[in-house]
Amino acid sequence: MNFSNYSGDDLIAQAIGLVALIFGVTAFSQKDDRRLRLLMGFQAFTLVIHFVMLGAYSGAASACVTRARNFLYLRENMNNFAL
Repeated sequence: MNFSNYSGDDLIAQAIGLVALIFGVTAFSQKDDRRLRLLMGFQAFTLVIHFVMLGAYSGAASACVTRARNFLYLRENMNNFAL
């Protein structure tokens, strides 16, 4: 593979995308729903950064919607936990 065609920013964006992938795989291995949603939120936030760096603004917008949905779910269900 020849990486000389890619700029440093592209490689950083791809590395951030790899971090998002790791968050996603880790999220779906969780048994606790709250932890799943939290990790999915981290994945979505990381994907927003990844897509913005690549100039894919529609992908970033979609990840923002996912992030907001997970945040609202966690916020709404925090009152339901008996801790």
